[in-house]
Amino acid sequence: MDSGRIIAALTKGFPGKRIIKNPAANPTEILCETEPAAEHPEYSVVIGYLDRSAPHIHRKTTERYTAEKGEMDVYLGGKRRHLGPRESVTIRPGIVHWASGKGTRFRCESRPGWTPEDHLAVFSGQGSRGRRGDGRDRRLLLPDAATMVLRPPASRER
Repeated sequence: MDSGRIIAALTKGFPGKRIIKNPAANPTEILCETEPAAEHPEYSVVIGYLDRSAPHIHRKTTERYTAEKGEMDVYLGGKRRHLGPRESVTIRPGIVHWASGKGTRFRCESRPGWTPEDHLAVFSGQGSRGRRGDGRDRRLLLPDAATMVLRPPASRER
């Protein structure tokens, strides 16, 4: 993914809006908060470019991903959903999800608006301890008895 070109395009198209690189050093996902929840808590909108996002889950937020340019695969609880240009998928709270593409431009609408407290990264592995600032363990036991550790993103605010 050509991060410099993408960031320049987002900066030009959405002046003054916050741009997030995930991960910061070598991004596989670049997001621009075009309509942040801070302006209206009931919803938020990001425009992003994607090679691969990290698996995560939301407890309250419903998201709607729309492929704008290119194609992407959205993984919902382990099942792949392919999206072509202008196709969408809605992701309800409680579904572990992530997406992959090839520099795909997408739009993500969140209701209520996205917050860092509601975004929990998902890591697999037995015996690891997921802790947040409040000290509570963040494990999700899936029906197949696999252990998923839930943590808020370490290096990203979105």
